[in-house]
Amino acid sequence: MGSGASSKRLEEVQLQWGESTVQGRRQYNEDRSRVHHPLSPADKPLDLGHSYFGVFDGHGGEWCAEYVSRHLGVVLACTSGFSSTTKSAAMPSVLARAFVACDEQCLAEQATNGEKSGSTGCVLVVDHAALYVANCGDTRAILSRAGEAIELTRDHKPQDAPEKARMEAAGARVPAGSGYVELGDSGLAVARAFGNPMFKQNSSKPADQQVIIAHPHAARIARVLAQDEFVILATDGLWNVCTHAYAVDFVRTRLLRNMDLEDIAHKLTQHALDKKSQDNVTVVLVSFPLAFNGDLLAQVQVGGLVPAEPVVLTRYPGHRPLAGQRQRGWRE
Repeated sequence: MGSGASSKRLEEVQLQWGESTVQGRRQYNEDRSRVHHPLSPADKPLDLGHSYFGVFDGHGGEWCAEYVSRHLGVVLACTSGFSSTTKSAAMPSVLARAFVACDEQCLAEQATNGEKSGSTGCVLVVDHAALYVANCGDTRAILSRAGEAIELTRDHKPQDAPEKARMEAAGARVPAGSGYVELGDSGLAVARAFGNPMFKQNSSKPADQQVIIAHPHAARIARVLAQDEFVILATDGLWNVCTHAYAVDFVRTRLLRNMDLEDIAHKLTQHALDKKSQDNVTVVLVSFPLAFNGDLLAQVQVGGLVPAEPVVLTRYPGHRPLAGQRQRGWRE
């Protein structure tokens, strides 16, 4: 389980997390995850107002997922309007602008290195008052609120009417019943993603009207401290074989037995493989222990917690493969 806390009190009360990724039946693992706890604005490195969690599912290679996992949190911290004093209502807009800015940087890199890959993305940002989520593609975040599975994100699929209309207006085809968008010899099963430069080259259209766009669905969810237990962020390798309710029950029953979050995350990814998932599977679990401890809830004022030291964690330190997994070479 990850912990960036400089006090046991903060670690136990504010949040805890665990991560797991498995290559599964694919030749390479194109998934990535990233944690910034805390995420500090660029001009205030000791500002400890937010924690950041991201999951990214690459396609056509892992370069784009690696790039976005490395850079999106940094871009968010540098985005105008991001600070610990940002009003809650403004944060979804800040997140959306960070997604677009990161995609622009990614595309600029791809224009010089010839990379063609893309990546979906799902980000959770947490402060003392709210949860903020943003996603593009089909990577999801699910909240357990008193045991009920609450979908925080929205998939972006080619067959969805608004997506289909935009794609066709930009020159692509969405064959009926296929679940794919086609442009020339290329096809994708998502309508929004980072990268994918071949789908973003219609010179007569602005960025938000290209075949594939990185503009996310972004939202704010007010925290209910007594009921908000944890969030599951996961790639579609999990959701292809598990319902939201099943995944929430899977995690919740083990948390109530005081299992370590990292162990639970590993068991959940392994369960997806046991259920014959054909994809890479990556899970980040973010738990809010106050919901499980009424005594602490009654005693603690979250705003008065001792701050933590900045920590950056990644599943891919030094860009080396996990044991037993193959990855294609990363190029700066």
